[in-house]
Amino acid sequence: MKYNSLTAGFFLRRKLHTLFVVCLAVAVSSCTPLYEAFSDTETLSFYVRDSQADDQPTLLWIDATGSVRREPISALVAGQRNDDGQTAQVKQTPPGEPSSETERQTLVSITVSKGLVTPVLLFRDDYVHPTGFIYPYEAEFTESGGFAAHILYRLIHESDGDKNAVRLYCAHFNWQKFLQNVRKLDDPWQCDQTLILQSIADGTFKANILKTRTK
Repeated sequence: MKYNSLTAGFFLRRKLHTLFVVCLAVAVSSCTPLYEAFSDTETLSFYVRDSQADDQPTLLWIDATGSVRREPISALVAGQRNDDGQTAQVKQTPPGEPSSETERQTLVSITVSKGLVTPVLLFRDDYVHPTGFIYPYEAEFTESGGFAAHILYRLIHESDGDKNAVRLYCAHFNWQKFLQNVRKLDDPWQCDQTLILQSIADGTFKANILKTRTK
């Protein structure tokens, strides 16, 4: 069955619902202190390469309340710098006019739950797929990090119930090892995402699952 990027299959939702039931039981029995440990927030600041005139990049992440946020980079600006690391003044280049200045990077700030696994995805018009990373393990946008963050985002977003309870469950998965395996692939976006999601939810994920391609 061909994967539909807009909707999850019924069987996948059933698996993710099971994931929620399991992690909710864990949360009730033993994870209350974990909720308290993750109750604080943290501000992440990182640089994003400035867009071209016609490009309107957006950032997607899960905030401290467990809500999905998608905001244009322009709404998250904290400052700018040139490639040489010097602070730069914000300057707009008229559409259609090339800029002779050093490429600038925009300092972006977002708020997340401190220490709790969080997918951060950057969407740009000139990218086929988003780049990204998973906090708290990384803070640099990469193609492989974008795929890993996308998988984590889907696990959280497509699960029923308390999203933070699901994130606590997902924190037990070895995302760093997962990312190492993703980096070995020529194109991780050809992988069977449904199978990956099911296996992570079931606790049966193995690296060879990444070799399975979408039919």
